[in-house]
Amino acid sequence: MESIGDSYEKRAVSLGGYGSAVPFHGISSLDPAKPGMSRYIPIPIDQTPSPDDILDKLDQVSENLNGDLGQGKMYYSFQCQDFGLSASGIKQLEEDLQNPFELREQLGATLEERFGKELDSHRPCFIILTAVEYGLFYMLLRGGKNYTSDDKSEWEPAYHTKSGVIVDDPVTSWPNLEEIIDTNGRPIVQEATELTTARAEVQEQPVREAYPLDQSADKGDADIIGGKNPFTKNTVDSDDEEIGEAFDKTSHLTFRVNGGTLGFENEVEYRVKSATAYKPEEITLWGHPLVFTNPMCTAVEQEQT
Repeated sequence: MESIGDSYEKRAVSLGGYGSAVPFHGISSLDPAKPGMSRYIPIPIDQTPSPDDILDKLDQVSENLNGDLGQGKMYYSFQCQDFGLSASGIKQLEEDLQNPFELREQLGATLEERFGKELDSHRPCFIILTAVEYGLFYMLLRGGKNYTSDDKSEWEPAYHTKSGVIVDDPVTSWPNLEEIIDTNGRPIVQEATELTTARAEVQEQPVREAYPLDQSADKGDADIIGGKNPFTKNTVDSDDEEIGEAFDKTSHLTFRVNGGTLGFENEVEYRVKSATAYKPEEITLWGHPLVFTNPMCTAVEQEQT
């Protein structure tokens, strides 16, 4: 495999956009084999919060729910209508939250040139995922503009939001969660949702167009790589059409290397076989399904001479 030296990408790009598969490589307590209904607990946030408001709420999640916001722990996807990117860590997220419309224009132009096709952009959106005690925290953001001048020549980014925690079973007591939800002494609301899970599987094959990513907790360790998505709706062992369509429309994914890696330049190839996908029925990206997945691959190292 050709070496690219110490150059590691921060973000992995993909065609697909709204409703495409969202990579998540953090640890989660959600059980893909558990049948039946799960629960989600909404975490309210002020209407149309600013980027700083979003970051403050994430800090509360970190402090009270043991949510790790670091690189290699928290993952997020940025989605426009026909394209997007995925990245990891609060530092990268902070930068992108402050400039969603500039990111949309720059990324769209780059991908149109790269793939030779016209892409629709519409609203910039974010899907943020990280493990917390008892479950998985999610935050969905739909970008907008808060105009600060009468002629609308000056504005600041603001977001419509949905956030909460998905858990396998109802939680009897969660005092730490009550620290960030004002319940006025009432039990926290736990809504029911079908958490559909599916397995996508292909005949073991090399990850095509593989490249290293600076998304893991260890700098330069490339145990997260980017590459072409091998999965389609025909590889999914579920009748859920939305999960199949999410894979179908996703051109590229990120993959966690099973067992780590000796370094990108020391591997002959990375081989992929399967991924698990999750779709909470009641949590959507403003009408588009939320499908998150955890593709893994295995590194094949060069033979020593």
